[in-house]
Parts: sequence; structure tokens; C-alpha cells
Amino acid sequence: MIGKIDADKGPTGTFTSKEHWPAMAPSDITFAAGDTVVLTIKEYDDAPTALPAGSPYNAVAGGTMTLDGAATTTVSNENIAHTFSIPDLGINVPLSKAPDGGFSTTVFTFTVAKDKAGAYTWRCFTPCGGDPKGMGGSMATKDWMQGNVTVS
Repeated sequence: MIGKIDADKGPTGTFTSKEHWPAMAPSDITFAAGDTVVLTIKEYDDAPTALPAGSPYNAVAGGTMTLDGAATTTVSNENIAHTFSIPDLGINVPLSKAPDGGFSTTVFTFTVAKDKAGAYTWRCFTPCGGDPKGMGGSMATKDWMQGNVTVS
């Protein structure tokens, strides 16, 4: 997966000035029930988006994570850019902002339970979209900061 801004134009990982429209691509992914899945997410967004006070989404849930090669269990509000979260599967991956001019690499490993076949939604829970609460625009639009997960 690639974390990027303005996915409707420009090469992967570029910033092309469509305010409040970050994206993850691809937006639809498929796993097999019982499989161990390794997601590698490159995050190009270099701006932090603080979570609301008391939010649980800065903590890793449902698997193990490395950030730029180092094992971690949280990303601070000063560094969080987005999340990749599948609440119905108990999965949360906090994504650290990218360094200026580069990207951060998150590797998240989890096993899909054999009894979890079905359709799910993933989404970002940082308030990084348009509207006063940061939850509009890209946050409320499929193929941007939310998508489908199929567990077969």
C-alpha cells in the first residue's frame, strides 16, 4: 500500500495540491482466512494529524509492526499522519509522518482468523480530511481514506 496525497494526479508519493485529500492505494485488498498477511505501507505524507484526546488509534492492534525497521507499538500524536484500521478485525496500524522529501515504511504482520471470511471496511481515523472536524472530503469517500477488505 502507498500512503499519498492527491491520488487523482501525479506519480505515487507526490503532493499535488488538492487540499484535504490524502489517499491510500490500492483501496481494495483481499486476504485469505487463515493466512498470515504482511502489509508494507510507504507513507509519503510529511504532515502530522493529531488524534483527538483519548483516541486508541495511535496504538498497534491485531498484529506486530515495524517502523523504518524498528519494532514499535505506538506512534505519538506529534508524528502520526494516518491510520490503516479495520475495526471489525481488531486491526489498527498507526502510520508515522514521512521525513521531509522521503517516506516512512511501516511493515505490519497479522494472521487472519479462519472464521473471519467476509467483507470489511478499512479506514483512516486521523482527522485529516476537510470540514471543521477533519472527517469530511477524503475521509468520507471510498478509494481515498477508506476501502474494502475481502477475506475469502
